[in-house]
Amino acid sequence: MQQRKLYLIARLSNEYKNLAARKELGLSLTAKEEQRYTSLQGRIQTYDKTLKAVDATMGKHQRNVGN
Repeated sequence: MQQRKLYLIARLSNEYKNLAARKELGLSLTAKEEQRYTSLQGRIQTYDKTLKAVDATMGKHQRNVGN
């Protein structure tokens, strides 16, 4: 179960990076891609906060550098 979640996070991150790179290069996204980009951004931020919280419980604070 944990492996599936990590795989999901990696897949979402890769999809987001692809869309973000296209945007950064000035390429137009379709309305559907723009919606997906926004959705992925929110989900990834949520997962990132969760991962930081889990790491902190284990005494690992390198994800939280600068905060």
